[in-house]
Amino acid sequence: MAKAQTVALIEIRSSPQTDDDFLCWSPVPARAKLSQPSSTDLPVTLRSAGVGPSAGVVGFMVSPSPVTRANYAPENELQIVLKADGSWTEFYLMGLKASDGNKDIAVRAEVPDGTAIGQTMTMVRVRKNAEQLSHRERNNFLSALAQWKIMPGLARPTRFEDFFTTHGDAFSHGIHSAFGTKPSNFLPWHRAFLLNFERELQFIDPTVSLPYWKFDEPSPRLFNADFLGAKVLGSNEVDLAATNPIRGWSSPSGQLLTRARAADTLAPIATDVLPALACSMHGCPDVFRQTTDTFEMNYHNGAHGFIQGWLGGATSPRDPLFFLLHANVDRGWAHWQQARDRYDSASNRSYSPEGVYPGSVQGGMREGLYANDEMWPWSQKQGNWGTPNEPDDDWLPYRFSFPPALGLPLSGTDYPTPAKMIDYMGVFRGADLGFCYDDLHYMSGGSSGVIAGEQ
Repeated sequence: MAKAQTVALIEIRSSPQTDDDFLCWSPVPARAKLSQPSSTDLPVTLRSAGVGPSAGVVGFMVSPSPVTRANYAPENELQIVLKADGSWTEFYLMGLKASDGNKDIAVRAEVPDGTAIGQTMTMVRVRKNAEQLSHRERNNFLSALAQWKIMPGLARPTRFEDFFTTHGDAFSHGIHSAFGTKPSNFLPWHRAFLLNFERELQFIDPTVSLPYWKFDEPSPRLFNADFLGAKVLGSNEVDLAATNPIRGWSSPSGQLLTRARAADTLAPIATDVLPALACSMHGCPDVFRQTTDTFEMNYHNGAHGFIQGWLGGATSPRDPLFFLLHANVDRGWAHWQQARDRYDSASNRSYSPEGVYPGSVQGGMREGLYANDEMWPWSQKQGNWGTPNEPDDDWLPYRFSFPPALGLPLSGTDYPTPAKMIDYMGVFRGADLGFCYDDLHYMSGGSSGVIAGEQ
């Protein structure tokens, strides 16, 4: 039996800080060791214990590095040996069931009699359908959103203004295809934009994930005064409950949030559109350039056009619904990636054009649209960000760094490129971006990887 004073240290993402102790579906490195050297090695069992009836679930595995879909085989417990000399024993952790907006999973090291000699807390932090959020998740999100709105900006008085002016300035310069008339990086640019926003919310409350508005179904809970607002009958005004943290949401001019419609009883998009676009049916586009415009025109535009109001223009991020709308568009792209196995950023089937900007505009492709180009506004370089007709016009005068996230790529001076946005769960290269969706798990083909009995 282990001595009473024997203690095990457990680190997620192999760092002593707890700020990065969050999981998604992707396997992440972890490690354990004795806090002090001992005379003998100590066998322990790693288990997880959920706190509360709706707690998340994690899995364990030891495998050659890195974990891939070919060797992915999570277990609900793992036997390891803590070395007498106090050196680390490495293993992997992965989320198998989403948490309920809280660090609700204790990862424990237990000796044979079941005594825990060390533990650390984690959660499986997943982007969920807004209609299915718990009260805690909804309120955590709204509280963080209200605080974020008034944070000091980098280029404007507030971060709220930074975001909607950035989108407005970039609206016709590559992040949208101008109704199919020119190439764009619509999908990867918005993926980076959302991730930037989500990380800023997580700086306020690390348990928060960005929910998505599943706009092919009515959303009565989302379009409610307790969530993102109920449309006032006979008016374009949006009603927010007195207890709602975002009550009084307005533009810098003082104009209150407006929408022409709500989607509480009627969905903007038919339920069969996403399966067709995601290539789970025959005859759909197989490569990125054939897909991106179709997603923008046939999926994204219908949701914007249905709601209108603030969502009807270039500065649409003034309406917080923008971020949930685009999270669902990004989820749609993720469905296409999974259906076609499009995670290799070096393949033009995943994204095109490959390489870097050759120095002149060709076929409408400007700097910033090639796979390995740094994307504005995160890039600090002064380059050819102009339109095809004005290729030397450095048209966007301000920059800001991508927000840091401990243990994850794309922090500080690691600027996003279209290529870096492709393999978001690390299924091809092994480096995830720290987000995932509730209906798209690590294994391709839709396999959840959930351990039997842990549904």
